[in-house]
Amino acid sequence: MPIPNAGTRSLRHSERLQTSCRRTPMSRRCAVVPPDATVDARSVTSALQTLGLDRSAGWKDIRAAYALKVKQAHPDSSAGRGSRFLLERTLRAYRVLKEAYPVEVRRSPVRSVRSVRAAGTKPTRDVSRAATAETGFGALGQTALTAPDPARRAEACAKLGQTGKRSAAAYLRASLYDDDDQVVVAAASALGRLKVRAAFGDYDCVFESANRVVRVSVVRAAVETGPAECFRKLFVRALKDDDRAVRRTALTGLSRINTAAQV
Repeated sequence: MPIPNAGTRSLRHSERLQTSCRRTPMSRRCAVVPPDATVDARSVTSALQTLGLDRSAGWKDIRAAYALKVKQAHPDSSAGRGSRFLLERTLRAYRVLKEAYPVEVRRSPVRSVRSVRAAGTKPTRDVSRAATAETGFGALGQTALTAPDPARRAEACAKLGQTGKRSAAAYLRASLYDDDDQVVVAAASALGRLKVRAAFGDYDCVFESANRVVRVSVVRAAVETGPAECFRKLFVRALKDDDRAVRRTALTGLSRINTAAQV
């Protein structure tokens, strides 16, 4: 019996690999990058469960489930499940996951389709397709959360602010946690234009950003919202900022709060 040469063995090995790949589902071949091990595992698991996901979720799946939950929590939701409590839980869960998954993971194309367990939750491409089929206010909100182009997301946030409707706050508050700074700036400006006081907790979280433009935009949005005690903590922190524009804007907001308290 002739002994196969090295070239024949290499060819057969390559054929076996190709056959194995064809038999392996795509969802198993796409390894999911795990979250940062330094973050509390129970917090990550709880946050994933809030979004209807499990530990095998990729970041694309998290973004898709996040957009869907925000839509369900919207006061004008057609499903009738609009709830401020649901929105707060969703935002809190997303903040935890954003801390757990590093930036390089969030921007990675790696994803998992098998991880989505919640009824009605679909991968990002399906959510985006559904969003394009919608018209009007809801379509703007979904574009702000799911559009792949940051410029489109920022434009959608700006248009939401121009609607003059407070109900746009759900989408805009969710957009404050976007990975792109221009989207965060647009969302903060829109919230300030709509004078949404409920976003004060989100402003505190976003202020941690190292980007000067983001910090200025968040503090300015709080000032535009009007004098309210809920913003005092943010202004006091901003007075210690290294940037002069941030400190000056915070001083304006703090003086307005003090003036309103004396009246």
